[in-house]
Order: sequence, then structure tokens, then C-alpha cells
Amino acid sequence: MAETKLDWARDHPRDPSLITDLAIDRLPDLSVANVRSMLRAAMPLPDLTPDRAAALIVEHLVNRTRSRRSRRKRQLYAGRDP
Repeated sequence: MAETKLDWARDHPRDPSLITDLAIDRLPDLSVANVRSMLRAAMPLPDLTPDRAAALIVEHLVNRTRSRRSRRKRQLYAGRDP
């Protein structure tokens, strides 16, 4: 986020006449919402169907279950002498 804001400031210098035209002391910096909008435009998410969402949840739950089983197995064997 910080790098994007710095790159934007470097690549898109502010027009000093805007300060006068808008009668303000300082132009605003790029906001989090601005960066979010740029990311959404650059990396749009595919449409997620209800079936695909359910499949992703099932995949996550299966992976989490495997991870927990593996962790318990390591903990069980860690308590034994080799």
C-alpha cells in the first residue's frame, strides 16, 4: 500500500494550480479506497457462483482437517523417545 502511494506520488505529480483553483492549502494524498479501486480494476475477481463458493469452502475445510490431523500426529510422536 505504501509503495503504491509513493509510486503514485512520483509518477503523477500534483498540479500546483489546483491548490489555487480549489482554494485549499494542500491536495489530498492517495487514500486506501483509491488504492483498493486501482487493485480492483487491475485484478478483477472472477464471478463466484454459489456452487464454486461451496466447493472452495469444502476444499478449505478438508485442507484444515488434514493440517490438524498432521499436527496432532507430530505432537503424538514428539512425546516418544526415538
